[in-house]
Order: sequence, then structure tokens, then C-alpha cells
Amino acid sequence: MSDKSDKNALDAPLPEPAKKTAGKRRTKASIQSVKGESSSVKTDSADEATVHSVAIKEINALLGKIKAGRLESRADVSRARGAEREMLDGINEMLDAVINPLNVAAKYVDEISKGAIPPKITDQYNGDFNTIKNTLNQCIDVVNGLVAEAGMLAKAAVDGKLATRGDAAKFGGDFGKIVKGVNETLDAVIGP
Repeated sequence: MSDKSDKNALDAPLPEPAKKTAGKRRTKASIQSVKGESSSVKTDSADEATVHSVAIKEINALLGKIKAGRLESRADVSRARGAEREMLDGINEMLDAVINPLNVAAKYVDEISKGAIPPKITDQYNGDFNTIKNTLNQCIDVVNGLVAEAGMLAKAAVDGKLATRGDAAKFGGDFGKIVKGVNETLDAVIGP
């Protein structure tokens, strides 16, 4: 029954003999009704607390794994339901959205560090991930340019073009210093 119909039922006039005990009966019935509602609320609250407990335990376990560097870890949604399951699914999707681009970046940096220059990243990323992609692509361009410049110098030397020098101005920072150092080495070897 709705609250309005419950109120109307309680306000209805009682026959005279029932008035003497009605208060007690109503109170007892109301208490029983409230007890029944209360116990079902407790059951609902216990179920909800259990579900929240599952979600909280899952989040805490996941947080520990992520802090330990186990970035492949995801929340186990199998015991959660409803909004808590959606929340855990959302956390997993968020981790995928962050970690997948980081894994691509880590793979590229690893390859570059081993001298295996990968092709430029062509996948589409947004925001900060696009900045990371663009920076890695610039790194690939610079390393490829440095390799090409060194190859050009080596070929010129083999061809007897000993006056050929690399263009240090094409490269910034330490990469420019490398080309300049090679040029100075050639000057020192060829000059005397």
C-alpha cells in the first residue's frame, strides 16, 4: 500500500468496542509491520554492505597490485553486481585507457634503446597520450636522422670524399654534439 492509503486506513473510524483495544492492536501490528520492514531493510542493507564490501575489497586489492607495478591487473567483477559491477568495469576500462598507451610507449622506448628503431606510431590518441605519441615519433625521426647522417659520412669516407662533414645544425642537444664530434674526429684524422 502507498503511504497515503496506509494513513487513510489508520484514520478510518472504528466501531466503538474496537476503540478500546485498537490502539494496542494497531501499535502491535505497526510494530510487527515495522519489525518486518526493518528486518527486510537490514537484509537489504546487509546485502548492500556485502556488495560494497566486495567492491571495496576488489578496489583495495587492485590498488595494491597496481602500486606493486603489476599494471596488467584488473578488478575481478565476477562477484559484484549492479552499480558496483558497473563501477569495477569502469575502473578496469580506465586502467586499459591509461595502461595500453603506456605499454606502447614502453615497447617503443625498449626497441629504441636496443638500436631497433620502430616505425612511427600511427594509432590515434587523445590529450596527453597524443603528446607522448608525438614525442616518441620525434625521437624516432631524430634517431633515424642521426643514423642516416652517420651512414652518409661512412659512405662519403668509403667513396674517398674525405672533406664531407655531417650537418650538426640538423640535430639538437647531445645529438648535435655527436655529429660535431664525428666532424672534429674526421678533421683531426684527415688534417695533419
